[in-house]
Amino acid sequence: GACAGIGFMQQVVAWTPDSSGAIRLLNAQGRLVVEFGQATAGNYEALREGDGVYFLASPAASADATAVRVEEMLGDWDLARVAGTPICHVVLLEEAAANGGRKLQLGTPCDSAITQFGPVSWSIEGGNVLMASGSGGTPLRFARQEDGGWAKVPERGRPLLLLRQ
Repeated sequence: GACAGIGFMQQVVAWTPDSSGAIRLLNAQGRLVVEFGQATAGNYEALREGDGVYFLASPAASADATAVRVEEMLGDWDLARVAGTPICHVVLLEEAAANGGRKLQLGTPCDSAITQFGPVSWSIEGGNVLMASGSGGTPLRFARQEDGGWAKVPERGRPLLLLRQ
C-alpha cells in the first residue's frame, strides 16, 4: 500500500479523534500506535521517539496549499543568503521566454554567483518556482516556506532565498 514504507502503519487498523482534536491511530487491540496533533494549515504531526516526525495532511488540502499562481509570483523579488540581506534583485515577468518559461530580469548590482548562473527565465512546476539559466544547466528550484518566502531546494551548498521585495 501507499504507507508500506512507514513501518508502524502495518499495525494500524482504525483511527479515532480525541477531545483535543488529535487523530489517534489504533492497532487491532485498540491500543494507540501513534497520535497526530494539530499543526499548521490543517495538517497534523506526530513525533515518535527514536523514529522521527511524521505529517498527516489531506491530499486535497495539500494540493491547494502548494498551488502557485503566476499572478502571485509576478513582480519584484530579492535573492538573499539570509533574510534581510539581498544579494540580487530580480523581476519575474509575465512575458513568455524563448525556453518555454517566462522572462526574468536581474537587477544591479548582483552577486557574481547569480550572474555566473545567468538566470533568464522562470516557471512553476509541482508547487515550486524554477529559475532557468541561459546555458541550459540545472535550474534553481525554490519551495514555499511557512513564512511565505521561498528557499532553494534541495538545501545543499549555500542557502538561497527568494523573498518578496
